Amino acid sequence: MGLGMETALSSWEIKVCHLMDYIDQHISEDLSLEVLAQRVECSGAHLVRMFQQIVGETPGDFVRRIRLERAANYLGQNKLVPLVDIAFACGFQSA
Repeated sequence: MGLGMETALSSWEIKVCHLMDYIDQHISEDLSLEVLAQRVECSGAHLVRMFQQIVGETPGDFVRRIRLERAANYLGQNKLVPLVDIAFACGFQSA
């Protein structure tokens, strides 16, 4: 692998790390592939390829997993909060 490819991969690793932080901080918002691709200024298909290569899962799978983990955490800590409120707080469109 040439030096140019290593530099490009490092820059993508940084972009993906920033994107993962963004997802974590904006979990209740629209995190569609289009929105995420705009954040890193590339096409959705290219984002999926690079994200999956670096993280091991697609951006959509990552968002769903973080939302489910966050919801499970809320459920464990807030047993009196209605499930629908937790679902919406974690970015799900329905309970």
